[in-house]
Amino acid sequence: MGGLLGAARVGEWWEHKLAPMAGTAYASAFFAGTSLLDVGGALLLALLALAPGAAYVSLLNDLTDLETDRLAGKPNRLEGRSPVAHWIGVAVAVAAGAAIAIA
Repeated sequence: MGGLLGAARVGEWWEHKLAPMAGTAYASAFFAGTSLLDVGGALLLALLALAPGAAYVSLLNDLTDLETDRLAGKPNRLEGRSPVAHWIGVAVAVAAGAAIAIA
């Protein structure tokens, strides 16, 4: 499982997505005249929805660029992994996103 998390680039996108989201939530709450505690549930839901979306994009990008990256000599996190593992990672990200959307 750790290999798939690495392939999903969790360490690369987490901090870049969290700061703008927190800033937007704070500004929205401020201009709406409410506190962050009042919008905490919606903020948490948005954060939970962001994670599988970012993982999906990272996995799909590496999956579709395998051959191009190989020809260019560029590292690809999915290189050398089973094609089944590629699609399992994509399916898990889609399933997690769908579960959050339904909730």
